[in-house]
Amino acid sequence: MIDDDPWVRETLVQMTARLGLDAHGVVPDERVFDQLRDLTPDLVVLDLSLGRSDAVQVLNHLALQNFSGLVLLVSGIDPQTLDNVRAMGARRGLRMMSPLRKPVRSADLARVLSEATEPEAGGLAVLDAQPTRRVNVAHALAQGWLELWYQPKICVPTGKVVGAEALIRMRHPELGIIPPVSFVPASGSTAYEDMTQFVIETASRHHRDLPIFAQGVKFSINASIALMQKSTFVDMIRDAWPNPFAHPGLIIEVTEDEVVSDILAAHEVATQLKLHNVELSIDDFGSGYSSFSRFRELPFAELKLDRSFVTGAGSDLRKRAVCRAASALAHSFHVRSVAEGVESAEDLAVIRDCQFDEAQGYYFARPVPFDAFRTSLVDAFNRPGSGDLKRHPA
Repeated sequence: MIDDDPWVRETLVQMTARLGLDAHGVVPDERVFDQLRDLTPDLVVLDLSLGRSDAVQVLNHLALQNFSGLVLLVSGIDPQTLDNVRAMGARRGLRMMSPLRKPVRSADLARVLSEATEPEAGGLAVLDAQPTRRVNVAHALAQGWLELWYQPKICVPTGKVVGAEALIRMRHPELGIIPPVSFVPASGSTAYEDMTQFVIETASRHHRDLPIFAQGVKFSINASIALMQKSTFVDMIRDAWPNPFAHPGLIIEVTEDEVVSDILAAHEVATQLKLHNVELSIDDFGSGYSSFSRFRELPFAELKLDRSFVTGAGSDLRKRAVCRAASALAHSFHVRSVAEGVESAEDLAVIRDCQFDEAQGYYFARPVPFDAFRTSLVDAFNRPGSGDLKRHPA
């Protein structure tokens, strides 16, 4: 990620890391070419204006070095100039991707990077140190390769585990554990619907297997608005969670981008879910640059601040300001405020000072398979503090 604005650079790094890719921010100073040589990247994300340098200089260098990876231009400049610079890179023999306009939405970046990992498109050579390869989800379901891993959500005032996000993983017999970016299908496809049904049913089964003292722990799953609008989605929940008022514990996370794209559909979905005691969470909040006023009438229960504003907040005044504003906004709507991406004691201190209700991140624990998650709950319950997980990395 080459950008002269540290805020943008860090945001892009966090967005990319969330998709399961190893990302590095590179400052466009006199050492930029040395860093590119040392990192040997498969993809270079490049701003056009780089302070005392510019994208054309970087493209010239990459061409001279016979760079074989992909180049993605990201800029707020006019589309014509973006296309012109992209054409310049292509004439130099570089593999130029379709550029993205700033501000970059996480959904757009996910789409571009997903396309970049397609082998038939000559995609990225490395994905989490595994050979790049799209795996058919229908085949993976039939073979039993899909799993749910869980990352705890912590109550900030008490340090206790109050929930967990269920994250889908694939345990491939040859490639090992594969992150979602390599196999999650398009949200409108039948394969996506089948995969989501697997997630809902598995999360329900795992929730019933929680210890009695942890029955109040809520599980969060991710879904698209497009699928949630189908009648089959509510049927999935009703079949898997037949008595939600006696067995509460399900939260559906939808990205801010999707909510903003169709606020009326999101409102209808959230209202229907509420009838089944299922809560709606707005995920990746802040990454979509939306207007706060658009959420005023939406019946959601949780506002989850994007990790790019939380990680490193202890040493960044602007991030702290965003954290404070997001928490205050959530409380003004009378919903829970959740900070994801807590990776240090300094991050935790900031979100505690900003009065967040819940937190999630590597500082507490990394995602782990269900059995390991369940064991961590039992261990925490048996320790002094009865469930305290102030820091329990897995």
